[in-house]
Amino acid sequence: MNIALKEVERLKKWFLEYTEDFNDIIDNTNIKLKLDHTMRVCSGIVKIGKALELNADELRLAEIMGLLHDIARFEQYKQYQTFMDGRSFNHADMGVKIIKDKKLLENLEPEASEIILKAILFHNRLKLPEDETPQVLFYSKLLRDADKLDI
Repeated sequence: MNIALKEVERLKKWFLEYTEDFNDIIDNTNIKLKLDHTMRVCSGIVKIGKALELNADELRLAEIMGLLHDIARFEQYKQYQTFMDGRSFNHADMGVKIIKDKKLLENLEPEASEIILKAILFHNRLKLPEDETPQVLFYSKLLRDADKLDI
């Protein structure tokens, strides 16, 4: 996998522009909390990845999934004023839909896109599927760990 640093920067720019659109919510305190959480997960996943001696491309892959893992939370809060999936929608499923609809990963190799999408899809599940590749399971666990460390 080859993931350019400029691609991570492009996605960060997109993310910040996308989340700006949610600042008009009357009480945007929760939007800010979710934005801050996302930035901490990005930082955390890279720290964990470095400790595991991941290479630069692997760290960029991890950072992208950290950046996009809660992308649907903003729409969720806008529509339902909650971050509870049971009272609204599954934010992981919706996140994957948003990522696909916005074609956010179109500049990445298909293998990298698949890993990112599956890790995001699985990050809030009680159990990981047993029939996934070792690579998907590794990145899913990495994302779940970074997410839980911030929560």
